[in-house]
Amino acid sequence: MAFISGNIARAPNLLLSRIGINNIARTNLSLFDSSRRLSTGLSLLRPSDDIVRAAAVSTLDDRLERSAQTRKNLQFAQSQVDALDSGLAEVTDLLQQAKSIGLTQISEGADADERASQAIVINTLIDSMYGVVNRKGVAGYVFGGTTPGRQPVTEFLGSYLFGTGSEGLRPDTRGIGQVPITVRSPKAVNGVPGVVLGKVDLQPQLTADTRLEDLRGGRRLGITSGTIEYTFDGGETQTVDLSDADTIGDVIDAIEASLLAYEDANGVDVLGSGGVTISGTSIAIDSPFGDLVFSDVSGGVVAQDLGLVTSTSATFGPTRAAGADLSPKVTMTTPVDQLGAVGSSLGSILISNNGRSAEVDLSGAETIGDIKSLIESAGLGVRVRINEDGDGIDVINEVAGGSSRAMSISEVEGNNNTAALLGIRTFSSETRISDMNFGRGVDVVSGNSDDHYNVDFVITVDDASGTPLDIEIDLSPDDMTTIGNVVSVMESQIDAALTAAGRDTSDLDVSIGETTNGIVLTQAASITAGSGGPLEITRRNNSLAAIQLGLMDGTWDSTNNEFVGTDKAKVRVDSVFTHLMDLKEALENNDDFGMQLAVEDLDTVLDEVTKTRALVGGYAKRIERQKARQEDREVLDEQVRSKLRDVDFAQAASEFSLLQVQLQAGLQTAAISGQLTLLNFL
Repeated sequence: MAFISGNIARAPNLLLSRIGINNIARTNLSLFDSSRRLSTGLSLLRPSDDIVRAAAVSTLDDRLERSAQTRKNLQFAQSQVDALDSGLAEVTDLLQQAKSIGLTQISEGADADERASQAIVINTLIDSMYGVVNRKGVAGYVFGGTTPGRQPVTEFLGSYLFGTGSEGLRPDTRGIGQVPITVRSPKAVNGVPGVVLGKVDLQPQLTADTRLEDLRGGRRLGITSGTIEYTFDGGETQTVDLSDADTIGDVIDAIEASLLAYEDANGVDVLGSGGVTISGTSIAIDSPFGDLVFSDVSGGVVAQDLGLVTSTSATFGPTRAAGADLSPKVTMTTPVDQLGAVGSSLGSILISNNGRSAEVDLSGAETIGDIKSLIESAGLGVRVRINEDGDGIDVINEVAGGSSRAMSISEVEGNNNTAALLGIRTFSSETRISDMNFGRGVDVVSGNSDDHYNVDFVITVDDASGTPLDIEIDLSPDDMTTIGNVVSVMESQIDAALTAAGRDTSDLDVSIGETTNGIVLTQAASITAGSGGPLEITRRNNSLAAIQLGLMDGTWDSTNNEFVGTDKAKVRVDSVFTHLMDLKEALENNDDFGMQLAVEDLDTVLDEVTKTRALVGGYAKRIERQKARQEDREVLDEQVRSKLRDVDFAQAASEFSLLQVQLQAGLQTAAISGQLTLLNFL
């Protein structure tokens, strides 16, 4: 409101005018601010209004924006996890239907025609499973693992090919960590690729081109970089900087150059004609003129890693020419001619998978990478990798088909036993019994006090006159280590039975087929030429050993007088599709035992799917709880921010009304004071 101060006795009109205008202007500004607060609903219009409150509001704004995005992420994750749970529920339902069909057909003893019709139903369940496994959610394929943009399962020549990552997609969702919103479909239904684990250490040799990162080193902990030291005949310590060395050739060149420089500087002979070279898998140094001692600098281990310092001796001289074994690892660039275990040129191998076979010629392979390329290019749905120990290769079957379509790798006659040399033959003396029959192993009867009830099967072989001899085979759990050991035990028992009967041990031999995967029983030609017939194998005491060793479904080769068993060491993808196809084939073939095995596998799969559903349910619960916590946090932050930033409408309206009165009074006062003259003061 405009007024004249009491200490001013007389004032000119200009001063009164300026005072009135200034007060009216301040009132207008206050009125404008009050009007803007009422219109915007904010009491804090700019940071300069209240720096402390502005800083707090800025922090809350940022937190609320992040919270809103987190809530969106949680909603996205919940939608994907819900789709995943729905898919698993359908998988469970399909598996239960298949299991029910299998159990019904076994228990009721249905005829072949009815079982064949049920096989058609199983085929429709397989088609439904294919659709469920390839279902999409908001983040792509829910069973796509780490690659949700790629279809997880594709049809492949009547079977199914899996090609997704081995883990789930794990977004970093704030508050609950990395919760997977996809899973790999084989894992969800108890599926893992079938792997032929390399059984042979390929013994890669050391070359000048071998990279240091491809060596296990003298301590088996790899090769470190740095500096090493050496002395010759107690002379002055010299250093060699190997920090820039990338290959063994670089190391050898650096050490040799340093030793030659030492010879020139001191006028002594250190190296002999051999110099610094490679010997097998070690660095060799020819030092015939004195003791050459290597050591590590304080705190270093480079010389130990390079095998130049060992626990027994660190001196190179007339009595020591080579360092410790550096144990090179197999890599894709390892030359085939540098594999100590191969020893001869490679030939062809026979790979059978998914009902197809192909001879793969490896004779032109120069590196492990070439072997990988040749095998994978056969188009059989297999791939090759370096094994975990880095000393061999594994062959992986990624095609899910029935048991009859599983993968086997065997020899091709006249090709240097290439599969065995590479350690990838499925049925060999090194094959573990526990890996046979798709991981079921071989079951034997044992533990009975009467040895007669411990017999697993009987081999009946005639003599030349046709007189039969029953040879009992009694296998124990301790014999179930490798196929080679089982064959050795069988051979001992066969020879003992023939000797006890007064017959020559050559009447019956047992071995592993040279080119055919399976146990081979060879009968003497004189028996077949006489009155004797082909040998026979009979199960005893309900033992499954003869079946699981491949002796019950073998074939008789009259040309070579051999009974050739089947390969029970094949590998396949262990997945729901595999077991459903097994059930389908068993129903089509009216095979009770096959149906029983398929139902058992489906039951195992159901347990795994149930566990996965429980895990996914736990993820969903975590997401739901975090959403609730996030919403509560947002409400609290909004309340605090409102108190700091928003206007009190009652107070602001009162101030606005008062300012209007004040402005009106100021205008009236200014008008009155503008009319005053000197006469008003006389």
